[in-house]
Amino acid sequence: MMNGSGSVVGGSGGGDGGNAEIEAQLMGLESVVEELAYPQITPERKELIERELQNFKDQPHAWYLASAFMSMSTNSMVLFYSATVLEHTVHNTWSQLGADERDQVKAFLVDFLESNFTDLKHFVRNKALQVFIAIGQAEWRDYFPRFLDIIKEWCMRPDTLALGLTAVKMLSEECSLSPATRLSDSVLHRMPEFLDIVLSVLKAILHEARTFGDIGVLSGKKAGQSSPVHAPRSSPADDMLGSALQPQSGSGNLHFNTRNLEHTVIALEAIGHFFSWCPLSKLLTEEVVMVLRDFTFIHQPDSRIGCKALRCFNEIHAQRFIPPSFGGYIQLVFELTLQLLNEALQGMETNASFNQSLDEQYLDALVEYLRLFVINYLPRLAADPNISLASAVFNIMRLADQLPAHLFLEAMDVLNELIDLLLEDASNTLAGLRESCREVLVQIAERITDKMQLTKTEMMTELDYRQEKDAEPSEYDQCIDKCAHFVSGATRLYQQDVLSILGKQFMDKLGVIFTGCSKTTTTPEGPRIEFAVEEDMVYFHYACRDLSAMCKMLAMVADVFAAQFENYAAMGKEMLDMSLNVLFSILSAGLHNAHDFIADPLCVQLLVSVEALCPWLRECTKAAIAGTGINIEVLNGIVSQILSAIGQTMETAVAPTLRTAACSLFAVLTSTIKTPIVRQADEYAPLVSMLLENMAPLDSETQILIVSGVSSALVVQWDGASAQEQLWDERTSQLKELVTYASGPLQESLAGGAAPGNFVQACSIMTGICRSFRSERTPAMKQSLPEVQKAIEAAMENLLSFTALDKEESLEAARGFVGLVKEMITAVGSSLPPRWVQQLISNMSFRSLSCCTSRPLLEELLAEFLDCIAHSIRFYEDRLGETLHHITQLISTLAPAILSMSISLQRSFADTVAALLTTRAIRKLEEHIPDLAKSLAACGCTGDLVLLDTMLDAVELLVRQQSEVLLPEVVPFFVESLTKMQDQQTRAQRITAALSQLT
Repeated sequence: MMNGSGSVVGGSGGGDGGNAEIEAQLMGLESVVEELAYPQITPERKELIERELQNFKDQPHAWYLASAFMSMSTNSMVLFYSATVLEHTVHNTWSQLGADERDQVKAFLVDFLESNFTDLKHFVRNKALQVFIAIGQAEWRDYFPRFLDIIKEWCMRPDTLALGLTAVKMLSEECSLSPATRLSDSVLHRMPEFLDIVLSVLKAILHEARTFGDIGVLSGKKAGQSSPVHAPRSSPADDMLGSALQPQSGSGNLHFNTRNLEHTVIALEAIGHFFSWCPLSKLLTEEVVMVLRDFTFIHQPDSRIGCKALRCFNEIHAQRFIPPSFGGYIQLVFELTLQLLNEALQGMETNASFNQSLDEQYLDALVEYLRLFVINYLPRLAADPNISLASAVFNIMRLADQLPAHLFLEAMDVLNELIDLLLEDASNTLAGLRESCREVLVQIAERITDKMQLTKTEMMTELDYRQEKDAEPSEYDQCIDKCAHFVSGATRLYQQDVLSILGKQFMDKLGVIFTGCSKTTTTPEGPRIEFAVEEDMVYFHYACRDLSAMCKMLAMVADVFAAQFENYAAMGKEMLDMSLNVLFSILSAGLHNAHDFIADPLCVQLLVSVEALCPWLRECTKAAIAGTGINIEVLNGIVSQILSAIGQTMETAVAPTLRTAACSLFAVLTSTIKTPIVRQADEYAPLVSMLLENMAPLDSETQILIVSGVSSALVVQWDGASAQEQLWDERTSQLKELVTYASGPLQESLAGGAAPGNFVQACSIMTGICRSFRSERTPAMKQSLPEVQKAIEAAMENLLSFTALDKEESLEAARGFVGLVKEMITAVGSSLPPRWVQQLISNMSFRSLSCCTSRPLLEELLAEFLDCIAHSIRFYEDRLGETLHHITQLISTLAPAILSMSISLQRSFADTVAALLTTRAIRKLEEHIPDLAKSLAACGCTGDLVLLDTMLDAVELLVRQQSEVLLPEVVPFFVESLTKMQDQQTRAQRITAALSQLT
């Protein structure tokens, strides 16, 4: 051991030296662990100390000195380090110790824990207890038959109760992670016994708390009128319901001393963990449910009590377990849910101190409880005509209304689960629930459309709207997405009721913005919207963001709005007119190019709103052709206005996002309005010429949108037109000209000096053409498809021959080509000859490794090709035939060194492996399953969240499919990888669930 001056002290230990020598070594250890905590310590010194401390663990008699240090020192860091030395011994050299020495360590730990547990800091006592449990795992049952009895005895003694309860919880955690051991089998067998012990502790504590405290309930009755534990009865279900109707609500003046508080929390944590991995059929009794129910309402003096009890119920609900012997269990859960909601609402709405007593963990557990209740019990309860669920649903929204912003996000998950249940009710078993909740759900939809607006609620301003690159959506965006999901779902259920609300909100926001845009001023930097005071500017900015949210919801229900076009003809036209008027007002004033922080994104949202109204416009056009609805001349005028808005935006806009939005509207308009009305508009031909002639400087996605729009006008089948009126010969000829135009640069030799930029642009044009093929298999598409195939063949040969230059341009060329192939497969994959596709992907697999001599560039190119291959696997699955073996050869070549390659290649590699494992492709690759699983697991535990998500997605899908991929020799790969990643807090819940399902 090394002392503070850097010298090494200590020797063999083992009893040869006296106490004086051990004390000297202890002083040296205390000195260096304290030095490690000094802020001024140098990295070199810290590394030296840590290396010496690690080396000490490998000394033959380190266990003896560690035991001596623990018995002599009161320094927490020394105690913790000494416990890690013992842990190292148990895991690495335990079998080398003699039987007497092992017994000596066990006896020491038992005595140390019993004598010191309550006085030790948590991290020390937990580590010492981990060592004890590790010994039990290693020696059970032959060499340590009293292991479980010792823990049981701790639970039976008042002075070691905290030790016993903690040991039971940690034992459960250890056994759940290693379920295939002798100890785990024994613990599982004796789990009802341990549960009874823990439950008796909770009952005794509750009795003591009631004895010293006057428990008030919401009804004003004394808690003594209802007992938490009931004697056997002739009708358990009836008695449970009777008890449920007179709950132990509220903690009132419950008296918990510090000791009982600690014991209660540990005991509830232990029960929750029992439920997470042990068969509930062995554990869940009426008595257990009743005791847990009483604890769910206790959140004073410490809300952890109610929180832990709720989490116990959440474990039961998550497993969808209903005790077969409890005839009224579902009704009991319903009554408990009503009580929890009512108590929380009454307290939060009337009592500020009550609000403070509910910490976020309790509220989080309550919201999760409600989510599981909706998923698992609501459909069953809906079948009972005597139960009214509308009030429970409404109270969930009332609770959400009271929650802080970040918890409101979680409460929206509850409401969205409900709306999804009603929408996915294919058998119509929830028809009664849909009708009984109509008024409530429409009210909730209206409240949510208010709640999600910055101009109407302060809550939205509390959410962070910033988003890091490649990160998850911001809090604000998540909230908008969840609110929009609910409102769009409610719109599909109750179309006219909710559409009226949404339309009014949309028009209100447009009115605010139109008024604001009419007040402009000229500055040296350009025109600006003029605001009298800063508050007006903030309000206008909020209104613009609220409009964005309204546009998102409008886009999600565009088909519903279109189906209701007869009822909303006037509203739809007014919404279109107002959106275009505001847009023209901004464009005419030049606000969008004055770098105004509002105008550019506002114009984008206005274009999005018009795009969302295109399906409605199509239905109106079909009706007009049939001689009903809006006059055809009026519709011609609307289309002309839209085309003019697109043209004016493209002519004057500076911001790339604005130009992309305009081109997106153009693509949607030509693919949605399936009549000649668009092509016949006076503005159409000049707009197309301008777009095609000026698209070279634009980004790839914008180019694709332009060509997709032009091509769609040539491909779509016009509504109500005869074969002759379709003008297929004329339109097919124009489409072939466009294909020929794009094919030229794809065939010009890149290796021979052709400009890669022309190749990339040609890929974008061809991608746009393929995108227009998505909707229909029309004569124009069918006759042009062979020419597109030839162009792709030539492009791939050209690209894979582009080896000598090794320039960054080749990466852009590869991305353009991969995007083209993926779009073609998505759009017309089922129309392509299987042999052609197999040859294309096999060629890509065989030649991609040799397409470049620069290692960094090769890795990026491979990432692009693998991305394309993964897309193909998911589309064609086992139809790729022998090509799957070619892909597997490429994977096998990359696998040994994949973790040393670029992160983009690792991600594409993992995605390709996941595609092979989770589709029918794996049927042809059974002999490769272990190697593929091992490769995916290795990528999943590198620390990169994208790779972790790829592995988690694959594992979750395999479990749902009950896939034959999850062989006994494969599961350990995933378990080991997921176990390494358990410290990833943002994925902890998914990882825990995946581990539970795998084991």
